[in-house]
Amino acid sequence: MVRPFSYTHVVMSIGSRFMALVHHAHALDPKHPSVLNHLANHYFLQWIPLPGTVSVVRGSAIATTTHDISNDVVHGQLICIGDKYIAYVQDVSSRSITLDVPFKEVSRSGLSISRKLYDQMNTLASNAYHATQVKELRAESCYLIARGHHAEGKYQEAFGYYYNAARSMPSYAMPWYGLAQMYYHQNVLEKAVVYLEKTLKLFPDNTDVLLFLGHVYRRLGRKADAIANFRRVADLDPGNVDALIGTAEILHVSTERHEQLAAISAYVAAQRVLQNAMEPVPDGLHTNFGSLHMRVGQIHEAIECYGLALNQKTNIAAIFDVPAVTEANVTVLYNLALAYEKLGEWRASTGIYKAILETFPWYLDALLRLAVLERDVGNADKATTLLDQALAQDPTCATACLLQANMHFAKREWSLAQKKYEAVLGMKQPDGGMAMKNDPYTFLSMGNIFMSNIGEKGRYVKNMTLSETYYKKTLSGHAQNVYAANGIGIMLAEKGQFDKAKLVFAQVREAAPDMPDAWINLGHIHMAEHRFGEAIQLYQVSLAKHYKGQDVSVLLYLAKAYYEAKRYSECITALTKGIHMAPQELKLWYNLALAQEDFAVATLGETSASVAKSSRTMADVQRAISDLQRAQRIYAFLDVAVPAETSSKKAHQIEMDKVRDHAKFCHETLEKASVHLEFERQREEKRKADAENRRRMVMMLEDEQQAQLVAQKEREAALELKRAQMLKATQERLKAASEAWKQKEADHASKTVKKSSKKRKADVSDDEDDEEDDVVGAIPAAAASSPPPAKKPKATDDLFGSESEHEDDERETIHGTNVSPPREMDDKQHAELFGSDSDDD
Repeated sequence: MVRPFSYTHVVMSIGSRFMALVHHAHALDPKHPSVLNHLANHYFLQWIPLPGTVSVVRGSAIATTTHDISNDVVHGQLICIGDKYIAYVQDVSSRSITLDVPFKEVSRSGLSISRKLYDQMNTLASNAYHATQVKELRAESCYLIARGHHAEGKYQEAFGYYYNAARSMPSYAMPWYGLAQMYYHQNVLEKAVVYLEKTLKLFPDNTDVLLFLGHVYRRLGRKADAIANFRRVADLDPGNVDALIGTAEILHVSTERHEQLAAISAYVAAQRVLQNAMEPVPDGLHTNFGSLHMRVGQIHEAIECYGLALNQKTNIAAIFDVPAVTEANVTVLYNLALAYEKLGEWRASTGIYKAILETFPWYLDALLRLAVLERDVGNADKATTLLDQALAQDPTCATACLLQANMHFAKREWSLAQKKYEAVLGMKQPDGGMAMKNDPYTFLSMGNIFMSNIGEKGRYVKNMTLSETYYKKTLSGHAQNVYAANGIGIMLAEKGQFDKAKLVFAQVREAAPDMPDAWINLGHIHMAEHRFGEAIQLYQVSLAKHYKGQDVSVLLYLAKAYYEAKRYSECITALTKGIHMAPQELKLWYNLALAQEDFAVATLGETSASVAKSSRTMADVQRAISDLQRAQRIYAFLDVAVPAETSSKKAHQIEMDKVRDHAKFCHETLEKASVHLEFERQREEKRKADAENRRRMVMMLEDEQQAQLVAQKEREAALELKRAQMLKATQERLKAASEAWKQKEADHASKTVKKSSKKRKADVSDDEDDEEDDVVGAIPAAAASSPPPAKKPKATDDLFGSESEHEDDERETIHGTNVSPPREMDDKQHAELFGSDSDDD
């Protein structure tokens, strides 16, 4: 059974057969230009193994060899260590090779070493060039020679051969790519773009051309075109790490958050591709990834990436075991310290900065950050010493000088701060230039100094003019500087042009929503216009949005607005919060005492007429007395806390004479407070008595209403009972009447039967009488007209009349007149049957 070959074996087999045929052709015709070009291209791609092996250490540029190869390699030659690590030789000895860059992969030993035979390749291509007059073959020979020189770093010679190849055959695209590389190396990027775009027209899906053109676009600032090229490469070759990293690096520097998140996604994709391919992830990728996480605020993820770059796990508990600081990891360690500083882990960041300075005392960035940390924890003297060390190492370090100036500015040492800022403006660079002459930050700081000194006696107009001048200088060089625009708004507000100042501050707030200065200054303008509600709202928004409620200055502004709005309780709350944050600020204590004093006076100082109508209570008076007592204690504390030699207003912004006057006023007011307390006590007793009387009257009314309600319910119940009894009696009478009626109907039926039999007998008798009349003669008229005697009602007649219909008919038709029946029922009987119609019932 034949064992199937893999694709690699097949390709290698075909390549070997091809080269065998080329060598055979070269043996037949050693001067054939096409054969010579094929052999030159083969030697360009072929790595020739050198004897022995090498050992390399990660981070070191020295590779130890087991054999002497000093005769095989020379300075500037390209070598390959292992399978794919390529570097240039800087120096060679009998037992070692110095590389141009430190070894970046894992430390290993027993690696193979190989080199290129560029000399032999150049000889073959040159022979091919001279052996033919065909321009296509000559162009190919020039291109191969140019590639050799290019690989050896001989860019001038390479440029000439690339140019000759392109001139010999204008439609030959390969030299165009080489010329683009040469122009890129010469920093002539526009010409590089021209040749790359020409090449791309012939090979629109070539990933190498697309990738290279993307990098050139990036250098030219054509961000959209560069990203489009990188994404095109990623579509054609999803595993192309260079395209993913190129996209991430472009988006890395963006200030837009969505682009920064897209850069993170690109880095993650590149890392996944490398891991799937079992390739080591470069430390630079981890470092850039961590830096990007820092920019978007993902500090913990940044620390994790820096730990991967350092090949160790980093966490808060273990970071104090700082690894050995080397040139390879010093930048990563510095970034890691910045990340811990962002988290507030100053102990960890301080340890890293000190470790860096122990190994590299000249590392100014670590020295400056250490000075900033010392300044932030209150060690101003130590911070100043560190900044002096930085200036001693580098007198042109503007950052150190600016930090010192800012420290003087914070302590209101205007003259010292001004000297430092002027020193920055006059700093000379090693080449003799004045790089900081027009520094916008320094101009802005100088404007702030003169603006802060605007109240100095006799210098109001001059300081206003100087401040405005520096702000305009800043804007002339940087028109988008929102801080300078904010300064111009302050100048307009100081001149009383509030409408123009509002417009400037509104524009600054729109341009920089995260800048709190515009919000606060708008609040100041509303305060000047006595629109305290709007000022309070602006201060609250700024405090919550920009400072998370933790800025003492903004709390002081907010307390001032509450104070002017007579909202003393909220003013006291704001000042108390500020004191909890900065108990060393004496002005907070003074303002708190003043607010408590005025709150108490506003409560106790009401006139008798207003007190009688107000809602003031004894609890309010008691609180006012407590506030006065607290204010008195604070004034006493300030009298002791402020030393006599520094008790001027300039030192602590507190006039001690006023403090003593307020303390005296509190003492006098407390002596008179008993009158108010007694008055409120009496009012409280009277209010309680009135309330008790009202409560009793209400209870009496409620009892009366309850009694009436009970009586009403009892009457309704009695009436309901009587109606039920009457209904029951009526039903019983109706039942009895119904039974009697049925009995009488039965009797009536029997009587009717008897009467019918008698009537038949009577009819027979009448017939006999008629016969007799016919015989005897007619009866006289007088006798016929006399009525018969009336019939008496029988005892068996019903209550409703006679039971005989025949008898009723006879009574109604005697002599043609109607005779009313006698009234059989009286009213008493009707009432017994149907109930009385009386209103009483």
